[in-house]
Amino acid sequence: MKVFITGAGGFIGRQLMKDIAADSRFEKVYCLCRRDTDLPSGFVAVRGTLDSLSDIPPVEADVCIHLAAITNSQNPGSDGVFKTNADGTARVVDFCKRSKIKKIVFLSSINVYLTRKYEYALSKLSAEEHIRNSGLEYSILRCSLVYGRGCQSFDTILSFAKTLHIVPVFGDGEALEQPIYVDEVSRAIISHTPLTGENVICDLFGKTKMTYNEMVKRLTGAVGTRAFILHLPKKPVVAVAEFCYRKKIPFPIQPEQISHMCEDLGCDEETTEAFHRDSFEENLKKYI
Repeated sequence: MKVFITGAGGFIGRQLMKDIAADSRFEKVYCLCRRDTDLPSGFVAVRGTLDSLSDIPPVEADVCIHLAAITNSQNPGSDGVFKTNADGTARVVDFCKRSKIKKIVFLSSINVYLTRKYEYALSKLSAEEHIRNSGLEYSILRCSLVYGRGCQSFDTILSFAKTLHIVPVFGDGEALEQPIYVDEVSRAIISHTPLTGENVICDLFGKTKMTYNEMVKRLTGAVGTRAFILHLPKKPVVAVAEFCYRKKIPFPIQPEQISHMCEDLGCDEETTEAFHRDSFEENLKKYI
């Protein structure tokens, strides 16, 4: 099987490359790289970005694994999120057609289910639409919070816990989370790579469902740190965050992050595929 990967150098992409390198079914792997990247032996670097795909010669691949994306926290208050995630996906579709690639495996987000959506969730929905209308075979994987070494969300929680012994949580912290370990996401992506002739949209969740409060307590407990959960009122912070978002003023947290923290995002069994093997606590041992 021959694949073309975008976002190979990211948090999930690095785990995916490691797993693909150990899988004999993959005979050739092309990776879109902005700069010099350490690739496994036999992988082929395709120098460029999502913006420059139209200038890149076609590759000989069967499937595209599209991971490249940015979040509001990486580019707050900027239209760059939509340009990268939505317009960039449209360019990926065009590149697939030029390369005669038959299928796209796209990593989306469960944030598309949020009641109050912002740029990141809207950009993912737009990207999904480009893929659904592409005429190509596709698997769209809507992923929950991904954790593992290099996880910014968990690293931020632990940083507060270790330095201030306080973890700020917006709202009452009773919203449901079901985070998924990074190697489970990689395994799910690989399982969807073969051509099947069918189009799939599914959710990816971890094994353990818990409240946000419980997630914080289990995470801090795993590293032996005691921290007080400081519940902050949602409405005034959201109002300030939205104002800064509209005015493109830097602010420590984006309104979409607050929405994610305050809404139930546990799995719907009818749309979920289980790629998890271990519980949250068991996976935390690998993370810590």
